[in-house]
This record gives sequence, structure tokens and C-alpha cells, in this order.
Amino acid sequence: MMKLKTTILFLTTATCCNGIAVGQVYVEQQSRHRFAQTLVGLDLYSSRGGTTSFINASGNIEQLSLEPSFAPRVIIGGTHFWGHADFYIAIPLSNPTMQRSGQEITNSPGVETGMKIYPWRIEEKKIRPYVGTSLFPYFYSQDNSRRGDTFGPDKSYVRLPVLAGLTYNRGSHLLELGLTYKYNNEISYHISASEKTTIETPPLSFSFSYRYIFDTTLSAEKDWQSGETQALTKRLGNGGH
Repeated sequence: MMKLKTTILFLTTATCCNGIAVGQVYVEQQSRHRFAQTLVGLDLYSSRGGTTSFINASGNIEQLSLEPSFAPRVIIGGTHFWGHADFYIAIPLSNPTMQRSGQEITNSPGVETGMKIYPWRIEEKKIRPYVGTSLFPYFYSQDNSRRGDTFGPDKSYVRLPVLAGLTYNRGSHLLELGLTYKYNNEISYHISASEKTTIETPPLSFSFSYRYIFDTTLSAEKDWQSGETQALTKRLGNGGH
């Protein structure tokens, strides 16, 4: 797993270095070669709230509040529609685990696939609000060391949370503060072979991200505007003659 994460970071860095950092090129004009730009970066994702239950040594059910969790993630995506949309995936680099009251609880995010809509396009030295949603898988497990024989199941579930936040652009850099609201945050979970309970997973999550912008298609714009691209296409269609 660590080797895979290292490979992802290497490929992300290599791609970024091979790109052309040109900032928000669509401000000058809107063309097919300025429609989208690539984004790569990192964020820190933190969840808040939630409660679970467990069976104590006396055999009674107790409630337990979930602690805040933190997970760094690699962000790969791109702006589209000349700065009015952002489509991305977020790949977690760790699985946060909580140990408290004899419970070992893992409540970690999976690979998120999302979109953000900007009513006002991203521009240099301006703060822009966004709203959006995502396809967001989560993973939950809970082991009870106080009983010794209780190893909870690994449960996965997918939600469509509401996203909102603010993005600031400076040159080829984006800084972002984000809020994720998981309105449907309850899951059913077996805390023993015979006892099933409802767990309230964290409804709110916050993120802070840095992303680097680069463009790989702008260099072809000059040939397109001069007609050279169309002429080459025609020659190839005629067998190179």
C-alpha cells in the first residue's frame, strides 16, 4: 500500500513538472485550448462529530463520542468551462484510527470523486465561493478489546455529501477552505454477534488544500488559429499527400 502511495506522489510530481504553468489563461480569451486546466496538490481532511456504542465489561451498552480525525490526501483534477467547474479525485494517504475506552475504531474516507461549481469563475487574486457534491465512500470498523472476543465487521458505505467552500487564486496556485456536510450520516452496525446498533458517523468535515495549476494544450492554440492543424489533418486524411 505504501509503495502504491509513493508511486502516486511520484507520478503527480512528474506530471506537474512537465506541464506549463500559465495561471488562468481563459481570462484573456475563451477558446477550446483554454477550456480546461490540470490541478494537482494535497489537502488535509478532518472529520468532526458522531457517536457510537459498545458493550462494556459488565455487558451493558455505552455510548462513545467519536474523536476528530485527520487524513492527508492527494488531489488530482482539473478546472473546466473556463474556470467555472472543478472535477477531481481525492486519494487518502492514511486511515485514521481512534483508541478509547477499550475500542479501536477506524472511520476513514475512501477515494472521493467530486465536482465543484463556481458561479463566478476562478480568477487571479480573487476569492471565489463554490458548491458541489461528490461520490464519497467511507470505511468503518470497531473492535472491542475489553471483551476480547468482539471484532467488529469492516463496513463500507457511500454517500453524496453537500460541498461548499472558498477558493483563492494567485498565479499558478490555488488555496482552498472546504466544508463537507454528510446529511445522511447514520449506519447500522453489529457491535457483537447478536447486538446491532445505529452509529452516527461524523456529519461535518473540513479541508484545507493547496493545488498547482498547469496547462498542456495552450501550445497548440497558435497552430489551430493559423489553420496549420486543419491542414495537417487534411493531409493525413489524404494519405500524407
